[in-house]
Formats: sequence, structure tokens, C-alpha cells
Amino acid sequence: MAAAKGKIIIWVMLITILSKCFGFGRDVVLAHFFGAGDITDAYFVSQTIPEFLFSLVVQTIGIGFIPIYVEILHKQSKQSSNHFATQVLFGAWLLCVGLVVFVHLFTAQIVHVFAANFSLQAAHTAITFVRISVLAMFFRISTSVVSACLQANNEFIFPAAIGLPFDIVVISSVVIASFTTPILLAWGLVAAAATQIIFLLPIALKKIKFQFHPLFPLLTPNLKKMAFLFLPVALGVSANQINILVDRTLASAVQGGISALNYATKTNNVVENIIILSLAMVMFPTFSTYASQKNFNAFITSVTKSLNIVMFTMIPCSMLFILFAPNIIQLLFGHGAFSISSTQQTISVMRCYAIGLLGLSCSVILIRSLYAIQKVGWVSITACCTVTINVILNLILSRYMGISGLALATSIANICSALFLFGLLTKYLQMSLWRLFVRDLIKCFFSALVMGTVCFYLYRVGLHFMPSILSCGGSIVIGGVIYVALCSLLRCDSWSYSYAILYEIKNKLLLKKSTEVTSQIL
Repeated sequence: MAAAKGKIIIWVMLITILSKCFGFGRDVVLAHFFGAGDITDAYFVSQTIPEFLFSLVVQTIGIGFIPIYVEILHKQSKQSSNHFATQVLFGAWLLCVGLVVFVHLFTAQIVHVFAANFSLQAAHTAITFVRISVLAMFFRISTSVVSACLQANNEFIFPAAIGLPFDIVVISSVVIASFTTPILLAWGLVAAAATQIIFLLPIALKKIKFQFHPLFPLLTPNLKKMAFLFLPVALGVSANQINILVDRTLASAVQGGISALNYATKTNNVVENIIILSLAMVMFPTFSTYASQKNFNAFITSVTKSLNIVMFTMIPCSMLFILFAPNIIQLLFGHGAFSISSTQQTISVMRCYAIGLLGLSCSVILIRSLYAIQKVGWVSITACCTVTINVILNLILSRYMGISGLALATSIANICSALFLFGLLTKYLQMSLWRLFVRDLIKCFFSALVMGTVCFYLYRVGLHFMPSILSCGGSIVIGGVIYVALCSLLRCDSWSYSYAILYEIKNKLLLKKSTEVTSQIL
């Protein structure tokens, strides 16, 4: 079973890589045709506002729904689990109707909260965009329920692929909007969200025999349990959205500031999205299964190995993002309507976000582990502390560092969040894991520091005769080899747990038959 789980993680990662390539293509196309200005600021706000309001529903369904669904599926029947899914879906639709009406009634006030310093023209554009883009949330909520059902039934490939049709439609809308009218940017978001459920629903009907059931009685014990968990889970998953809200509100004082934060965030989190979210997607149902079975030895093993993989991958990525931020931003966005000042602004923000990449990634795994054991209150308390830290640091650092201070404040808050969550998990498990993880953290950090030094020297001196992109790429490849070699020599547990996945990737790429080495995966 462990080998099968590892194979699923590999496939999800590969699909996520493809999806992220399209996602980057979407941002590159947007930056090329519209640059970083009032239109893109309004466009990103039209994404942020529905995301903030509805992610509480979408993410709460994805996190709070799966443990209950898995329990019903294992202890009752497929029909009962489908009935529960239908009730959650219709309940989410009713909530969505209320939120959409609320947004349409108070759009101007909401936009002012998210972008208090917008010019009149930018605010007017944002209001129009928001009123259109909020309609996409009906499709997003439907997709979240169907996707969660598939994941709970160990079907991960297709939920991971829903970003592909979304990005294709958005890219098409950006190109068309550049030659017609910018309002098509907002309608493109609605059309893109619709394609996701159109893509996913037939698969669910076939793969897991998903069926809609009568709604009555509406308030079943399971739905009441889900409703009871909604507020603390929503508070926990909203922390990141609240941080984004605060960052973008303060950044709206600078023209193109919101766009710079958005471009830097997406660029900086690409590896985290590919590796960590793929890992979390596959392992969360496993965490929930072990927790429901009271198999805490397997639960501890899965969580600790997942965290070790996070350390092994995120520490060198942070180092490389800090070193090569100018090359990455220039390559992805430094053309078309994207000005030199926008490029420099985005580079600075990206470097500050990179500092907290490890903390953000660890929090993803730790939050899901605590949800699996239904310690939602602990996550909520941590979320409140994280938001408080971020807001205080935003007000302080932005005075001295501008929008880069906003990114640095978020990074520090993410690190604090990971430390809080790790401490709560070790308290619940009644195990002292700090020494083990700190030892491995030091080894990985030392290896990454050597890697960064080598990369910097090679790029500046050793390979300076080559074109910039080749010099940068060659430095990263050589540095990566040195990092892996040092981790192996230092016997990092993080490397040992990651090796099986890397070995499986090699076999997949070479089209070889998997070997038993994957039995070491998680």
C-alpha cells in the first residue's frame, strides 16, 4: 500500500507540474498584455475578494468534509456517503446564494476594504470585475465537493488535473480581452470555473458512482457535525486569506503593488504547490483513516516523514529563490508591458516571501494532521495568533521597507505558525520530536548554504562566459547535485524519505517498472 501511495504522489506531482506550467503561462500572458497597473490590480482584486469570502466554504469543505465522509464510507455505506455529500453540496449552494447577494449589494464597500487606496478608475473597474467574477463561486463550490469525494475514495489524479482546463480558458480570455475589452477578464474567470465541474462531474459519476440523493431529512447527525466544525475550520483556513487581505490593502497605496505581490507569491510558491500540496492532497485522507482507526503509530510515521520531505525540498528552494529572483522574474515577466520598476519591485517581494516558504509548507502538513485528529480548535487559535503577528509586523515593516516589508511580515508569521502547530502536535502525541527535527533542519540548512555559495560563485565567476539563462540553469543543476550529495553524506532523514520518491520519478520518466524501493515511501 505504501508503494501505491508513493506512485499516486508521483502522478499528482507530475500533473501539478503541468498545471503550474499552464498557470505560469496564464500569469506571463497577463503580464505581457496588461503589465502591472490599474487593470491588473482590479483583476487580482476580483480574484481575491471571491477567494477570500468563498475559500472559507471551499477549503472548509475540503478539510472538514473528508474525515466525516471517510468515516461514513467505512462504517456505513456508499449510499450514505453520497447522501451526506449531496446535503453538504446543497447547503453550500444556499450559503453561496447569500454571499453572492451580499457581494452585489455591497460591492463598493467591499472593494474599498480590500483596496482602500485605489484610484477612482481602478476602483470602478474592480467593482465591475468583482460583480462578475463572484458568479464563478457556484461552480467552485460544486467542484470542491465532487473533488473531495474523489479524494476520499483514493482518486487523486483527476482532482489534481482540474487546474488545466481552468488555465486554458483563462489564458484564452486574457488574449481575447487584450484585443477587445478588459471586462472579458472577469467573464473568463467564470467560464474557467464552469469548465472544472464540467470536467470533473462525469469522472465522479463513473469512478465512484457519485449520485444525488433526496435532501430530507436535511439536518442529519453527520451534517450537524459538519456544521459544528464549520466555524473553527473556517477560522483556521482563513488565516492565509486574511493575511493576503491585509497585505493587498496596504499595497494598494502603490500603483502596481498588488500585482507585484501576486506575481511574487505565485512564483515563490510554485514548488510548494507542486510538492507540498500534492503530498497533502494524497496524505490527508490517509491521516484521517489512521486517526479514525486509532492507529497512531502509523499516523505519527506518516506525518513525520511528510514533514521531513518538506524540509528536504523547501530549504534549498528558498535559497535558490533568494539568489536567483532577478533571473526568474526577468525570465517570466520582464517583457511586454511589464516595466523595469515593476520587475525590481517584484524581485524584492519575492525574496522576502522566500524566507517563510518552509514555514508555510510545514503548516500545510501540520494543519491537516491536526484536522485529521479533529483538533480544529487548536488550528483556530494558531490562525488568530498568526494573523495578529502578521498585522502588527505589516504596520511596522511596511513603514521602512514598503511592500517588501509586507512580504517579510507574512514570512515571519508563517514561521511562527509552523512552530505553534508543531508544538501543539507534539503535545497531543506526547512525544518530543523537536530534537530529531532540529538536527535534520541543521543538516539540510548547512547543505543548502554550501549549495547557495557554490551556485553564487558559479553564476558570477565560473560560468559568466555563458548566456545568463544557461549560466543560471547550470549553476542550479550543479548546486542541486552538491546539496543532495551533502544530505546523503550527512545521513539526513529528510533525504532518506525523499529518495524513494525521487527513485520512483526516475522510473516513471524512464518508463521502467517500479521496484520495491518505493515501500519506503511514507
